[in-house]
Amino acid sequence: MEMLDQLFGAFNGDSSCAICVISILITLALGYFSAPLILWTIFVGISLVGWNAPMPVLVVFLIVAGIFNTPLRRLLVSSVILKIFQKAGLVPKISDTERTALEAGVVWIESELFSGKPNFKRILKEPYPELSEKEKKMVDEKCDTLCSLVDDWKYWETRELPKDQFSSSLGYLTS
Repeated sequence: MEMLDQLFGAFNGDSSCAICVISILITLALGYFSAPLILWTIFVGISLVGWNAPMPVLVVFLIVAGIFNTPLRRLLVSSVILKIFQKAGLVPKISDTERTALEAGVVWIESELFSGKPNFKRILKEPYPELSEKEKKMVDEKCDTLCSLVDDWKYWETRELPKDQFSSSLGYLTS
């Protein structure tokens, strides 16, 4: 108990300005590194004790921290808020496309890309499908023929493909 008495109000004194700056820096670091809630709770608890917060504030903090850092949060807070949102019509409906994607269960590279921290080694290890012989033939022959018919500069200036140039070739390209 004597050690707690020494800690309680330890931030008040000659170095309180330095402690305030350090507290701000720690807050910024916790936010920057997306620290888990438990670390925020520990930091705020230490700060409240160090800044000599009144006992009722500490009790309320411990109760709130106990709720939000345990499975009680889901039972006491999240489920109630979700019900309120559902009754107010604030929960968006899932479209048919989204439902199909969710039921498919495979998001492959999209999950990596949208996570914000893609694992490129994992992405590069994924097998890529090979083109069939028919697809290879089309890419090798017909696409090359089509590309050879396009004059890049003329297209850039007019923004239209010349129809007379393609009319004789379209039958070949679409077959």
